[in-house]
Amino acid sequence: MTTVPVLNTVALTLRPQSPEDVDDLYEIARHWEVARWTARVPHPYELEMAADFVADGIRRTADGIAAGFFARRRSDGASVGVIGASLSEDRMAATIGYMLAPSMWGCGYGTEMLRAVVPHYFERWPIGLIDATVSPGNPASERVLAKAGFRYLGDGELDMPARGGRFPVRRFALERNDWERAKR
Repeated sequence: MTTVPVLNTVALTLRPQSPEDVDDLYEIARHWEVARWTARVPHPYELEMAADFVADGIRRTADGIAAGFFARRRSDGASVGVIGASLSEDRMAATIGYMLAPSMWGCGYGTEMLRAVVPHYFERWPIGLIDATVSPGNPASERVLAKAGFRYLGDGELDMPARGGRFPVRRFALERNDWERAKR
């Protein structure tokens, strides 16, 4: 079984997802303004979907092919969001995704979460890059990625099962070499 550490930042504690996160995840993902930007979060979102999401994340983490975190604000324990990455089939890259509670938007927490987990993923797996996609019209997520060192690669399409098809996306990536240079 692969373990995931607790990560502490100035404002947040990010800990491995656990069954106790189900209600809080539901409260985040049930909002259309959150789900609309994701490939895999359907709307409407139900509590059992949150339970399945957490259980799947825990299983994939134990298998060593993913690692997910639930973030809480250190000052008061408020639920901030969820962030996680999964290895590609060839295990040469990882894809990262995140969701924040709407009440936490614009506070810098997305960037703080991303900056906390990126070192963990590069140290955990021998990957060459971490990639992410953003739906057009979501400049806030693009800024989060840019602040964490991700570069815009170009436009493409992505299967979005929760949206019912293939949709345009903007592709971003952080290469290991760029991350290593930036941390010096």
